Amino acid sequence: MRAPANVFNAFLDDVRRLVVQEMNQKSLLSKEEYLKWFARTLGANVGILHKLGLSHKVLTEQNITLDCRIVDLASVSTMKSQYEAKDDRDDAIITLSTLFMLLNDSDTSLQVTKDDLSKVFEESYKTHLS
Repeated sequence: MRAPANVFNAFLDDVRRLVVQEMNQKSLLSKEEYLKWFARTLGANVGILHKLGLSHKVLTEQNITLDCRIVDLASVSTMKSQYEAKDDRDDAIITLSTLFMLLNDSDTSLQVTKDDLSKVFEESYKTHLS
C-alpha cells in the first residue's frame, strides 16, 4: 500500500530541502530539478564505482536513498565482467524510472521525461567513468 500523495509530497519536500542544504543553495529545487540532480548524481556515483573496478550488484530502490546515496556496501565487490557494469546501470535506470513514476503520480505536470533522465544519467556516468 502506497502512502497518500500529500504524505509523499511532504516527505519529498523534506528530501529536496536536504539536497539544497548539501548543495549550499538557497532555493528549493523544483521536482524536475530534483529528478535531474538525482539522475546526474546517480550516474556519477555508479560511474565512480565502476571506474574503481567495483560493482554493487543490487542497485535497487532499497539501496539508493532519496538523497542519492548508495547503501548496502556489503554487496560491493570487484567487477568480474562488463555484464556486472551493465546490470548495475540497468538497475540504476530502473530505480530512476521508479522515482520518476512516483513523482509523476503525485504531479502529472512534470516537464521532464524518463528518457530525459536516462540521458542525464548516461552522460554523468560516462563523464565519471573516464
